[in-house]
Amino acid sequence: MASIQALPSLLKLGARRIPARIPKSAFSVNRVAAYSSKTSPALQVKIDEFRKAVEQHLPADGKKAVFATAWLATDNVFVALMREHFPEVLSGMNLVAIDTLHLFPTTLECAKLVQEKYGKQALWKK
Repeated sequence: MASIQALPSLLKLGARRIPARIPKSAFSVNRVAAYSSKTSPALQVKIDEFRKAVEQHLPADGKKAVFATAWLATDNVFVALMREHFPEVLSGMNLVAIDTLHLFPTTLECAKLVQEKYGKQALWKK
């Protein structure tokens, strides 16, 4: 699995789908981008299930919906999928981050990159 230190670099790539595992041979930007642009049938099933769940459980305008993030890889994938498949829902919902005052610098960098890349600012709470 990609390390947390590698996450900011992966976010800068602009890859639409980042796999759970990136091969160790994928050190160049081109290799990572080429690998991450492929969607396996198993992953597509998960994406389809995600889309159905969002359509069923979240308001179309995103109002009154809140997503709490700890800037984990899974949280960032959620934001990426929302931006790709439901931009209007993401636009209307609140993204909330808790600042424990003990966050690692890499976490803060990751948060900054995710917010910039997907155009969604988090409400930071201490």
